Amino acid sequence: MKSIPFILLLVLATMHFSYAQEVYFTDGVIVDNDTIPKIYLREVLIISKRYYKNYDEKAEFNKLVRDVKAAYPYAMDAVVLFKEINEELANMDKRRDKKKYLRTLENEVKDRYKKPVKNLTVTQGKILVKIIEKETKTDCYHLIKELKSPLSAYFWQKTGWLLGYDLKVGYEPDIDPDLDFILRALGNL
Repeated sequence: MKSIPFILLLVLATMHFSYAQEVYFTDGVIVDNDTIPKIYLREVLIISKRYYKNYDEKAEFNKLVRDVKAAYPYAMDAVVLFKEINEELANMDKRRDKKKYLRTLENEVKDRYKKPVKNLTVTQGKILVKIIEKETKTDCYHLIKELKSPLSAYFWQKTGWLLGYDLKVGYEPDIDPDLDFILRALGNL
């Protein structure tokens, strides 16, 4: 009588382990009657320990990391929004409909992002522009010119010039390798 619960437990345990086995099918290559599975892995960024010449260089790099982390979410939102805008504008025929759509969307974006983006520092704003240029693969001057007007693009170009940034240059990874490194590390998270 005592062995019945034990046998029942043993049967349930074997049923559990038999269900736990899963079979995966993947592409493979057959070499000399041996199948070698083909597995696709995502890119992995291997980072070695970073050495700094002095404390100031380390502090400057940490400040850049902090600034990129502050601007990165807004830049990714802007890139997604830009792609959505391009899809919507491609479906519209009339110029008046496009302007009306852009005007209402501009008001929504201002309501949502004006206060948090206004709290960014000038350096974080420059980084925000660089990230947007990197992800859209075009410079911000032409983005503004396309979505707003040439006059507005000219105004923002001059404003950027006063703050030390040229909107017509676009993103160049060779100019700031630390920024490119940080963006690659954030993209792999």
